Amino acid sequence: MPALAPGQLTGAVAFKVFIVGFIACTIPPFVTWALGFHLFKINPAVLMGGVAGARSHSGPCREAAKEIGSSVPWVGFPVAMLFQASCSRCLVILR
Repeated sequence: MPALAPGQLTGAVAFKVFIVGFIACTIPPFVTWALGFHLFKINPAVLMGGVAGARSHSGPCREAAKEIGSSVPWVGFPVAMLFQASCSRCLVILR
């Protein structure tokens, strides 16, 4: 399918793009949390940092650390962020 120019973007196509983007950005953190918490039995504070790090967003990690009064959530942040960045670079190289 050829790429659409901005003038060709109809309301129906924009809505479909929005829905697919919303699902692609919303589902993975919940699946990651469920697997990490229930299957791998990861400490919730460390898991919060890991999920935030994988999304390269420090806000949730900062709020979790402030809420529990500890820096424990920051333990998982750099590991997940580094893993995500490394995988992205590998995909670009392999492409």
